[in-house]
Amino acid sequence: MPSVYVSGYTDAGGQGIYLYDFDNASGNLTGGRLVAKTQQPSYFVINEATESLYALLEVTEYNNMSNTGAVQAFHRDPKDGSLTALNTVATEGGAPCHGVSDRNKYLHVANYMGGSVSSFAIEDQGRISPLVSLYKHNDSASGGVPDRQEAPHAHSIDMIDPDWAISCDLGTDLAVVYKHTNKDNAILERCSEFQFPKGAGPRHVAITKDQQRVYVLTELSVEVYALEFKDGVLSKIDHQSARPEGNMDFATGAEIALTPDNRFLYASLREIDQIVMYKVDSASGKLTLIGHVPCGGVHPRQFVIDPSGQYLLLGNMNSNTIVVFSIDQTTGHLSALHTIDHPQPTCIQFWK
Repeated sequence: MPSVYVSGYTDAGGQGIYLYDFDNASGNLTGGRLVAKTQQPSYFVINEATESLYALLEVTEYNNMSNTGAVQAFHRDPKDGSLTALNTVATEGGAPCHGVSDRNKYLHVANYMGGSVSSFAIEDQGRISPLVSLYKHNDSASGGVPDRQEAPHAHSIDMIDPDWAISCDLGTDLAVVYKHTNKDNAILERCSEFQFPKGAGPRHVAITKDQQRVYVLTELSVEVYALEFKDGVLSKIDHQSARPEGNMDFATGAEIALTPDNRFLYASLREIDQIVMYKVDSASGKLTLIGHVPCGGVHPRQFVIDPSGQYLLLGNMNSNTIVVFSIDQTTGHLSALHTIDHPQPTCIQFWK
């Protein structure tokens, strides 16, 4: 039975990282035991090669240092899934909110308040090294949405393939492309950027299996951009509003993900509490709207699609629930199956 780890903020009843069992046949999520007590783990990165998990502690002060969050490394017991703390290091950027494992050897972290990307080495036993490099997004803030775009705000970091990475910066309206030029260290070098319209606020991405296309969800303009990736450069294929037609209520985009076969794309929309569904054209990469469904709660911050592509598990942060949806394998439409209580879920991931 697959394992599912869930983390979230710890100021409304949550205590850290929890472990669930997932039934592939029914979509049932059961268990929910606390396996690691920690502070504000808004996101975590799994490294199955070293049986480790890296929790990003979304704080702005750590170990008497201001303007920094932290990464806490855990070892996973393969028998029962429990987590044992290994070590904790500063990110040297405030409010780390997203991260990615690189070749199972390095860890890269996006610092929202720092407007930067921190890079670390993963040591043999899964411990995390002290900071190896820090790349600050020193681009001018967009100012398109003045109270959100007053400074750079790195909101995600993802590997496109082993040699390339992409970081969305909400504050500068940029997707920054990095190249990993030396496979023997964790250092990324900035190579190019894609400029979004002022006030877009790029947040998260979904990358196709062949690494040739990147789909970007904008938080502030609530749109989905389809971009081609070639030789380190992003170029626009398509973009669409993610809102329901005619709905101009205040909304913000949160998470975006492709099914494993890349046939369907989903994005969560906060404030209006919906999920938008698209069909992906395999030849052109363009999107066709399937429709919208209610998220089954309040403030759908993050979701994950199971490895089989049959289910979508969504965390509604402000209603303290996780909703399991089934994915129609023909149409891509979502149907809510089960809802469980969970305090402030902000990250849900499968241990495959």
